[in-house]
Amino acid sequence: MAAWMNHASLGTIVLGVVLAIPALTSFCVAIGFAQESIAKKRNRLIFDVPLGKGQLRHEMIGTLTFHLIFVPCAAVVWWKLARFTSGWRADVATFLVCLYSFQIYYYGFHRAMHTDALYRFHKWHHRSHVMTPLAGLSMGPVEALGWTLGILGPVVILGQVGWLGAWGLLALLAFHWYGNITGHANADFIPRPFGTKLVSTFANPVTYHALHHARFQGHYGFGAAYMDRLGRTEFSDWQKVHARVMTGRPLRTMGETVE
Repeated sequence: MAAWMNHASLGTIVLGVVLAIPALTSFCVAIGFAQESIAKKRNRLIFDVPLGKGQLRHEMIGTLTFHLIFVPCAAVVWWKLARFTSGWRADVATFLVCLYSFQIYYYGFHRAMHTDALYRFHKWHHRSHVMTPLAGLSMGPVEALGWTLGILGPVVILGQVGWLGAWGLLALLAFHWYGNITGHANADFIPRPFGTKLVSTFANPVTYHALHHARFQGHYGFGAAYMDRLGRTEFSDWQKVHARVMTGRPLRTMGETVE
């Protein structure tokens, strides 16, 4: 795989990225909406609140904006800056380094975007008060550039030092896309025993990020709670909210808390 990735023609690279990234997004969005449908039948919605007027259209435009920025940047990185190395060590290193470097980077980037000076670049994403799978990649161009840097920057660095694994990168992108998009569904299937602080250090229940969309200030981390814990931006009631959702009692207003 590494040899093929290194010697692919420009046409193959462009075609591969243009087809693969939107296809991955579409697949994950479909899974996310399927989860919402199942959750509604099982009474596992997080918020029993209607979507905003025109929200899905707004999210589709934001998702298109992200792809118009990320896809050509990914093609350029693959073509000119990424040099792949064979072997399971490179694959494991790529997955772990890219995963955790993005989580650390995103916490700082996301928290900065909530300051008065920068929020105008993030407000597109926050029009989605009640989350949907289309909200995961719905953002304005400046935020999309920030995401692109956070995802592709470590890829470039690993490629330069001989630790970029092709399979590790593909696994990372699939994991990242699936977790982000389905993690924006208005549905939670994480059993209550797993909604603990220990487990959330590695992976959050969906309710965790849903509270960020509802309350705006707090829960800035991506996929895991350890950065919020370090930054003291974790909501004290999120476990109680998760437990309530798991008993079939969704939140009825965006500002509702559970004490």
